[in-house]
Amino acid sequence: RRVARAGSSRALAPWLDVATLPKLRLADGRDVPESAVTWLLARQARVKGVRPDLDAAMLYGLVDRSTSGDLALRLLEGFLRGGSMAEEGFVLTVVGKLGDQRVVAPLARVVHEWVKDKRGVFAEYAVQALGLLDIDSALAAVDDIALRYLQKPKGLNDVATEAFADAAERRGLTVDELRERVVPRLGFPDDGGPRLVEVGGGARLEVGIDDELNVTLRDPVKRKLV
Repeated sequence: RRVARAGSSRALAPWLDVATLPKLRLADGRDVPESAVTWLLARQARVKGVRPDLDAAMLYGLVDRSTSGDLALRLLEGFLRGGSMAEEGFVLTVVGKLGDQRVVAPLARVVHEWVKDKRGVFAEYAVQALGLLDIDSALAAVDDIALRYLQKPKGLNDVATEAFADAAERRGLTVDELRERVVPRLGFPDDGGPRLVEVGGGARLEVGIDDELNVTLRDPVKRKLV
């Protein structure tokens, strides 16, 4: 009913053709009609900055996040390819709410590019989109950005710190607990034990880290360092 009342919408970006976007699906398996996708984008375009529109948030909550990544990736690629115009910044909110692992690396990369190009506001938008993704690798990137840009550009550290804290609150964790959870494991088990690696001929070695943060190799049979 909300979509029907909204009627037609103005073109939101020269590169954006809703009819060619990958399908969105609801959690119950039904397709989201093209008119509803258009409504979602138009509603989000009314909001300045990276925060979900209140009406659009209802549809975000119904979408199957396991399949919505295709649409989010297409939107991000179009946005970056189209020059990342200010009036198209709403796309980053949609990417943050519907994206998957594939958008993490490009979002993190453009943060640094936009800092270099002195587009500080857009760098902040990309950080906020990473925070909305609520994916461990995205939150690790947000934490890294907060540390990397402690002083300049002004405000980026604050935005990254807030985005990370908001994600921790959504998960019911402290900031330190979330930081521990999202730190890259590099193949090590969650219990802190050594990582077993194949070294050829069926032999294996235990890879560990000692108290001085040096990498160690141990023969798991002889229990000796090698």
